[in-house]
Amino acid sequence: MNAKERVLKTINHEEPDRVPSFEASIDNLKICEHYDVKYVFQGAAKGLRVLYYLLWGRNKLLTKVLTYMGKKKSAIKLAIKPMITLYKNIGIDLCVTPLGLYPIKYFKTGYIDEFARKFEFKTNPADGMDIS
Repeated sequence: MNAKERVLKTINHEEPDRVPSFEASIDNLKICEHYDVKYVFQGAAKGLRVLYYLLWGRNKLLTKVLTYMGKKKSAIKLAIKPMITLYKNIGIDLCVTPLGLYPIKYFKTGYIDEFARKFEFKTNPADGMDIS
């Protein structure tokens, strides 16, 4: 039974071959490296700071540029495809993709989403992983 069949059987209150597996987020460089998948947000903290300085610290322009880039289909594919590949390689049946989180304002170290939540990119000193 494949993941789609397994999840649909469960939704229809039928018995699948096993309980469908689900994961909200995998933020672990070792797991990504093991499955030979590039972590989507690696380098995001540095990239955002560099772009911020290239735009002379102009937050409105930073937001405009990144919003434009984020709406491109290729940018969406770049972010989502590795995540789906990782979950598929691990054997996870169901996952969440960040289609609903649209930053409305960017700043030097992070962004504010449409629900006014403030996210900052931090680098884990133990493994160098970028998280928000």
